[in-house]
Amino acid sequence: MEIDGMEISDHIHELERKAKSKGLNPDDLLAKLEAKLPIFKSRWAGSMGEQIQDLPEFEQVFREVGKHLRRLK
Repeated sequence: MEIDGMEISDHIHELERKAKSKGLNPDDLLAKLEAKLPIFKSRWAGSMGEQIQDLPEFEQVFREVGKHLRRLK
Protein backbone atom coordinates (compact mmCIF):
# COMPACT_ATOMS: atom_id res chain seq x y z
CA MET A 1 0.00 0.00 0.00
CA GLU A 2 1.45 3.29 -1.03
CA ILE A 3 0.38 6.55 0.58
CA ASP A 4 1.75 9.87 -0.64
CA GLY A 5 4.67 8.13 -2.30
CA MET A 6 5.60 6.12 0.81
CA GLU A 7 5.38 2.34 0.87
CA ILE A 8 3.93 1.16 4.19
CA SER A 9 6.08 -1.98 4.24
CA ASP A 10 9.18 0.25 4.32
CA HIS A 11 8.12 1.51 7.75
CA ILE A 12 7.17 -1.73 9.50
CA HIS A 13 10.38 -1.83 11.53
CA GLU A 14 9.62 1.59 12.98
CA LEU A 15 6.10 0.44 13.87
CA GLU A 16 7.50 -2.67 15.58
CA ARG A 17 10.10 -0.63 17.47
CA LYS A 18 7.49 1.83 18.71
CA ALA A 19 5.13 -0.94 19.82
CA LYS A 20 7.91 -2.69 21.75
CA SER A 21 8.99 0.57 23.41
CA LYS A 22 5.41 0.91 24.70
CA GLY A 23 5.44 -2.67 25.99
CA LEU A 24 3.11 -3.91 23.24
CA ASN A 25 3.41 -6.96 21.02
CA PRO A 26 3.52 -5.74 17.38
CA ASP A 27 1.73 -8.92 16.26
CA ASP A 28 -1.32 -7.85 18.29
CA LEU A 29 -1.81 -4.57 16.40
CA LEU A 30 -4.56 -5.78 14.07
CA ALA A 31 -6.52 -7.33 16.96
CA LYS A 32 -6.20 -4.09 18.94
CA LEU A 33 -7.42 -2.08 15.95
CA GLU A 34 -10.38 -4.41 15.50
CA ALA A 35 -11.30 -4.05 19.18
CA LYS A 36 -11.46 -0.27 18.75
CA LEU A 37 -13.34 -0.46 15.47
CA PRO A 38 -16.66 0.89 16.84
CA ILE A 39 -14.94 3.97 18.28
CA PHE A 40 -12.97 4.67 15.10
CA LYS A 41 -16.04 4.16 12.93
CA SER A 42 -18.25 6.46 15.00
CA ARG A 43 -15.69 9.27 14.85
CA TRP A 44 -14.59 8.78 11.23
CA ALA A 45 -16.84 11.19 9.34
CA GLY A 46 -17.03 13.81 12.09
CA SER A 47 -13.36 14.04 12.96
CA MET A 48 -11.74 13.18 9.65
CA GLY A 49 -14.41 14.67 7.39
CA GLU A 50 -13.52 18.17 8.51
CA GLN A 51 -9.86 17.62 7.64
CA ILE A 52 -9.97 15.54 4.44
CA GLN A 53 -11.90 16.50 1.35
CA ASP A 54 -13.43 13.47 -0.42
CA LEU A 55 -12.97 11.24 2.62
CA PRO A 56 -13.21 7.56 1.61
CA GLU A 57 -15.66 5.26 3.34
CA PHE A 58 -14.42 3.94 6.68
CA GLU A 59 -14.95 0.29 5.73
CA GLN A 60 -12.84 0.68 2.59
CA VAL A 61 -9.93 2.20 4.51
CA PHE A 62 -10.11 -0.34 7.34
CA ARG A 63 -10.15 -3.25 4.84
CA GLU A 64 -7.05 -1.89 3.10
CA VAL A 65 -5.17 -1.32 6.34
CA GLY A 66 -6.09 -4.80 7.59
CA LYS A 67 -4.89 -6.42 4.35
CA HIS A 68 -1.52 -4.78 4.61
CA LEU A 69 -1.07 -5.50 8.30
CA ARG A 70 -1.79 -9.20 7.69
CA ARG A 71 0.76 -9.29 4.86
CA LEU A 72 3.46 -7.78 7.05
CA LYS A 73 3.38 -10.61 9.59
